[in-house]
Amino acid sequence: MSTLTYSKFSEHFFSALSPSYEESELRAIFFILIEDLENVSRTSYHLKKEHPVNDWKLLSNAVERLLNFEPIQYITGVQHFYGNKLKVKKGVLIPRPETEELVDLILSSEDENNRIAGDLGSGSGCIALSLKTKRPQWKIMGFDVSKEALDVAKMNANALKLDVDFLEADISSFSRQEQFDILVSNPPYITRDEESQMDENVKSYEPHIALFVDHKNPLYFYQKIIDISKTNLNSEGKLYLEINPLYAEDLVTLLKRNSFIEISVFKDSFGKNRFIYGKKV
Repeated sequence: MSTLTYSKFSEHFFSALSPSYEESELRAIFFILIEDLENVSRTSYHLKKEHPVNDWKLLSNAVERLLNFEPIQYITGVQHFYGNKLKVKKGVLIPRPETEELVDLILSSEDENNRIAGDLGSGSGCIALSLKTKRPQWKIMGFDVSKEALDVAKMNANALKLDVDFLEADISSFSRQEQFDILVSNPPYITRDEESQMDENVKSYEPHIALFVDHKNPLYFYQKIIDISKTNLNSEGKLYLEINPLYAEDLVTLLKRNSFIEISVFKDSFGKNRFIYGKKV
């Protein structure tokens, strides 16, 4: 039997998956796979093409899972986010590049003075941990209704040696007593009407509780977050939200109606209205 090298795996990988994926996407997935499963970077791959792979069975299993359109992040158990390597698994939403832009918005808007920040619907902890990485003097707490997500967030905090408290709480019935200078959230905001337009791998594998708003009111979670801000956000406190671009104008109206000022909508890198900011009176 010939040696199972990286070049042979490359042949197997592209032969099996080319009919199902775009070439550029497939190349990106290939290098994510060998970096996160084999610890071989894109640069070192070209030097190791004829070296034996560490675990052919693991890589072959990954190809089978990709044939079923499982997200690469669930296969490797890793998502790179804002310079941090985060653990992810089924049952926990995969952090998106747009959410990195939300972190950018907060960091560019807030100075380095002490703050107390709350992250509502933390999932993997990506927002809270990214903020703590760049603002270590801030006290940051993350909240989620999912015990599975909280376990992953805590694992990520431990792995990164970041002091962030992750606690169980439901946005719909939030009853914590803490007071915050900043509240941030990327809540469920996709309506069921939009589900048919989504990629199958997202609908089939990612947790619907973190994706969809199951209420007839597409602003349901935003209204709940505003209700939380009435009790838990300090006067002149800041609210930063990732939003559904379809409802940006409605959210501006909602924030105005609830006495927020300095309201601004920000576009993501694709030119979509993706974030909203407001300051509590």
